[in-house]
Amino acid sequence: ELKARPDQALHDANLRANAERLRAEQELRRAEQRQSAIIQSLPMVLYLEAYDASPRRPNYVSGDFEAITGFGYEQLADQPNLWADRLHSEDRDRVIAAIEARRKSGRSSIEYRWQCADGSYKHFLDQAVLLKDGDGRPVEFAGTLTDISEQRSLESQLMQAQKMEAIGQLTGGIAHDFN
Repeated sequence: ELKARPDQALHDANLRANAERLRAEQELRRAEQRQSAIIQSLPMVLYLEAYDASPRRPNYVSGDFEAITGFGYEQLADQPNLWADRLHSEDRDRVIAAIEARRKSGRSSIEYRWQCADGSYKHFLDQAVLLKDGDGRPVEFAGTLTDISEQRSLESQLMQAQKMEAIGQLTGGIAHDFN
C-alpha cells in the first residue's frame, strides 16, 4: 500500500499535466482562429515574398486576395509574370525600379495602378519590410497590399470640384470686370 501511494500521486500529477497541456493547446487554437478571422476581415492582403524572388511572386498570401484582385492565389503561383504584366504601363518602370531598390534599403512603399481580372484598374499601396534570419541574412519581405482606389477617386472628385470653383471665381471676376 505504501508503494501504491507514490505511484498514484505520480499518476494524478501526470493526468493534471496532460489536462493542462490540452487546455493550453485549445487556447492556442482559439487564439490562432481569432487571429485568422481578423486577418481575413482586413481590407488588405498580407504577403511573404522571398528576398530574391525573380520574377516577383509571394510564397504566402492572406486576406481575401481573390476579392481584391479577382485572381486566386493558384493563378498567381502558376503565372510568374502576372503581377508585372498587369501593372499600368505608366507605372511599370517606376514600380519595378522601386522593387529592385528595396533589396538594398530593406523597405518599400509604392503606390501603383494594377489591372484586376475584370479588366478594371485599382490603385494599390504596396508596402514591405525585409525580415532577416538570426545571423542578419535577408530571408523574405513581409508586406501589405491595400486597395486605395476609393481614396484616389474621392481625391480626384475633390480636385475637380476645386477646379470648377476656381473657374467659377475667375469667370465671375471677369464678368464683374466687364460690367
